[in-house]
Amino acid sequence: MTSISQVIPQEFNDEFVKTYTQGKFEATEDLRQEIGFQLQEEWDVKSREQMEKQIIDKLVESNSFDLPKDVVLEVMFTLFEDIKKRYEKLPETKYLKFEDMQNDLRPIAENRVRWEIIRSQIIEQEGIKVEDFDIEHLVEYEANRTKSDKNRVKKQILENRNIIENILSKKLMD
Repeated sequence: MTSISQVIPQEFNDEFVKTYTQGKFEATEDLRQEIGFQLQEEWDVKSREQMEKQIIDKLVESNSFDLPKDVVLEVMFTLFEDIKKRYEKLPETKYLKFEDMQNDLRPIAENRVRWEIIRSQIIEQEGIKVEDFDIEHLVEYEANRTKSDKNRVKKQILENRNIIENILSKKLMD
C-alpha cells in the first residue's frame, strides 16, 4: 500500500503555467497579467452594480407618487412565491402564508413598482430605443452558435422581452 507523507506544491514557473493553462499562456507573467485583468473586470462590474443601485435608490427616494395598488399587490405576491420556491426544501415553508409576510413585502414591492414607473418615464422622455448596433454582437454570436440565419436570430432577439428590457436598462444607466 502506498501512502502520502507530504504534499509538495509544484514550483510556479513557465513550465507549470504552460501545463496548467494547457498552452494558453506561456509564462508566469502572462498568467499573472490575465488574473489581474479578470480581477479588474470583476471589480468594474461590482462597482457599476453598486453605482446603479445608488442611482435607483436616490431616484425612488426623491420621487413620491401614488402607485397602482393592484400592481403593488401583484409584485408582493410574486415576491412571496419566489421566497417560497427558493426555500421550498425547508419544512417551515409549507406553513408560510402571504398574509404573514405582507407587511415585510410591501415596501420592497412599492420600491420596485416606483422604479419601473420612473424607468419607463425616463426611457420614453429620452427616446431610448434598442437599435441594430445594440444587438449586432448578440445576433452574430447566436447565429454562429446555432448555425442559424442572422435575420431569423435578430427577429427572435427583438421579440424576447427580457433581452430588450436588459438592453434598455443598460442604455438608461449609461
